[in-house]
Amino acid sequence: AGAGVPAAIGSKYFRGPATSGDYTKTGAADTDWTLVSADIYFNVANYGAAGDGVTDDRAAIQLAITDAAIFGGTVFFPSGAAYVCGFDGANAPSFDLTGMSNIRFLGAGQGGSMLVHTGNAAGTKRVLFRLDTTSSIEFEGLIFSQAGLSNPLAGACHLFEALDDVDITKII
Repeated sequence: AGAGVPAAIGSKYFRGPATSGDYTKTGAADTDWTLVSADIYFNVANYGAAGDGVTDDRAAIQLAITDAAIFGGTVFFPSGAAYVCGFDGANAPSFDLTGMSNIRFLGAGQGGSMLVHTGNAAGTKRVLFRLDTTSSIEFEGLIFSQAGLSNPLAGACHLFEALDDVDITKII
């Protein structure tokens, strides 16, 4: 993959139908490319997520999730970034995956991609991801943090809320 393609380490490359997939440059040689995903790939940065640890990226991430829900595929969070996830309204999750299936959330691995749950919880329940009647949902290579929540209600702020008929394939 990527044979003969010079690029900086960390660069992204999409190959056409013969050897389809998204690749990341992993070494100095022109042939040092690693397949990131062979499925449909929704990069949150392409939807406007800043990943700067300050800007609320929830709307951009939600757009990527919405497209992944329509087509099935991977919501990708590039490395070296902290994606801030606020919330709307009382007891509302940051991301409601109710009824969705065949979505993979992929980060760049340990120390690479972090989702930071933020905002004033004002003593109410806060959830990063709500899952209800979902199937084949995967989370891989992401770091989750609720360090950005203020005034949390003890025992009521969660990363995941699984309600009914939930199939999380894996969390790595």
